[in-house]
Amino acid sequence: MSSSEIRSDIYRGKFAKIMPKMFQKLLAEWKPPVYDNEHGIVLVTATTRRNSPNSLDSKIHHNNLLNNILAKVEGNNATADDAIMLDKDGFVSETNATNIFIVKKGRVLTPHADYCLPGITRATVMDLVVREQFVLEERRISLSEVHTADEVHQ
Repeated sequence: MSSSEIRSDIYRGKFAKIMPKMFQKLLAEWKPPVYDNEHGIVLVTATTRRNSPNSLDSKIHHNNLLNNILAKVEGNNATADDAIMLDKDGFVSETNATNIFIVKKGRVLTPHADYCLPGITRATVMDLVVREQFVLEERRISLSEVHTADEVHQ
């Protein structure tokens, strides 16, 4: 096994109202690469919006990914690999499955983490960008900036 994934789930249990005890379950599994890293992928813009942090905080890694699943279904129906999800104001937040970074005029841009999970992979990419002395901008990104980007990475 050349690479693997470990998933950690925390549950309150079957009788959470009566006995509010938590337990943790770890699942280790191997997954092959999802995307063709040699030739790029096709993205579409989903009509399904990313959850607002006012209703479901994106900083919590939870299992309620219904909006992301609906966006993925839209992508599948359009024969795309993934779908770009927008926030409530129409700015790019992430794809249905990953964070998004664009390169434009030598700068690396990524959305604020208000509407996406600020996870380990995102932080690692951002650290590498800074370490390699690229300009990193964390800000709102319009869909037109994605369309005119020199590169798009997820």
